[in-house]
Amino acid sequence: MTNRHSTPQARAEVYANVLFDSSNAADGVNGVVGARNELLEILDTLNSNVDARALIASNDTEFETKKKFISILCEGKGEVASTVFSNAVENGDFGILKVVLRLLEDKISENLKVCIVDVTSAVELDDHLRDLVKEKAKRELGLDAILNEKIDKNILGGVILSVNGKCIDASMITQLNRARDVLKAS
Repeated sequence: MTNRHSTPQARAEVYANVLFDSSNAADGVNGVVGARNELLEILDTLNSNVDARALIASNDTEFETKKKFISILCEGKGEVASTVFSNAVENGDFGILKVVLRLLEDKISENLKVCIVDVTSAVELDDHLRDLVKEKAKRELGLDAILNEKIDKNILGGVILSVNGKCIDASMITQLNRARDVLKAS
């Protein structure tokens, strides 16, 4: 899939192109967004588990062991995201997968004229709030928005929005921490 002598950026572009082209050919916008969300879920799982991340990133772990773990990680995921993730790990490119994700998001914006807004909230969004987020994305970015919603009971209310790696954290815990910092400084 990639040339081991190329730069990490060039290899990341190859992975992003494969993700985009394969999923777009199979299922259009929905396929591309689905593959992107699946890769994000895999990376989020690894980011939240130090031991799993160490196993995947280690040069000392035999690939057969990694392969078994990859099959567990990719269970229920589509073929495109699973194959790209597996190939990246096999080629020693695990460390560039966040770059791959950003490049894929850029391709989605440029070619499909949509952006994906990752929305994390303590409770499910209502239709009015969904519409507000989509309208704001359209106004600010000039792109239609597709929401990728996730519920996280730990954020104590509010919402965290992320688009192409840029984050707006309006969660209660962040607001309380800011207030605490202001009080400490005064």
